[in-house]
Amino acid sequence: MASSSSRLVYDGAVLRIEFYLAPNGCAPTEAWLEQLSRGSQQKFAALFARMGDTGKIWNERKFKHLTETDQIFEFKVEADRILRFFFIGRRLILTHGFRKW
Repeated sequence: MASSSSRLVYDGAVLRIEFYLAPNGCAPTEAWLEQLSRGSQQKFAALFARMGDTGKIWNERKFKHLTETDQIFEFKVEADRILRFFFIGRRLILTHGFRKW
């Protein structure tokens, strides 16, 4: 079960994908995703499902470790990015989204 500081996005066979919840209860990544086009939302959802079900995305154009960081990775759909980190065990927390220019 997700903790009070996160909300479940996808519960896969390998990983649970969760939105980080700020102290005020807002999920910044969820709010950011909602302002994207439906197509972009669906592409991110497909990436979350693939990661949750397999634990891996080999295509660096879709998922990449940020150089010079220990545990920061990004999901990528065109210019849009969602940062994440692994928490305890099989939890993957989505922290925030942004557009890279």
